[in-house]
Amino acid sequence: MSKYGVKHFTTAVYSPQANSSERVNRSLIAAIRSYLKENQKDWDNHLVDISMALRSSYHSAIQFSPFYALFGHQMILNGDTYALLRKLDSLGEGETVLEHPDKLQAIRTKLMENLKTAYEANQRTYNLRSRVVQIKPGDIVFRRNFAQSNKAANFNAKLAPKFLKAKVLKCIGNCLYELQDDHDGKINVYHAKDIQRHSK
Repeated sequence: MSKYGVKHFTTAVYSPQANSSERVNRSLIAAIRSYLKENQKDWDNHLVDISMALRSSYHSAIQFSPFYALFGHQMILNGDTYALLRKLDSLGEGETVLEHPDKLQAIRTKLMENLKTAYEANQRTYNLRSRVVQIKPGDIVFRRNFAQSNKAANFNAKLAPKFLKAKVLKCIGNCLYELQDDHDGKINVYHAKDIQRHSK
């Protein structure tokens, strides 16, 4: 990351919605579940088929399939079609005014416009049901307890406090806050949805 100047940002604890790859994982798991029967040992047998379906499917946010966005042409889904196109020498880009690199750039420019439109629409919907958390560094708050049950330690998460006292160290963006736990001093980043104001 240092070599290529990549800035590394971690997501908040237990907030997978901030990571776009987790959304893909959700679709992947749903597809795997639809293939599974009683025996779950062969869960990976259909990964190729599922991956092809995800890559060639129309995505409403970008208004293309991921494959088209990456390569600039539709995916060939059948071996017979591929053989026919190869025989006809039609595996290239076909007739197009733009050269391939220019076509890809035009597709990606349109893709970014579509993503922005989808983001703004989702933001409006989300803001209708979201609550504003007005906290600042130094405030005492309660953050959701994500402790897991541990049989070896005789600890049952269901019987543990649902929220733990913490101090706000700093604000990171609109929804993320760095908190320090009151009981053990551990520091972590939490999403606003998992924070409650401390009532004095």
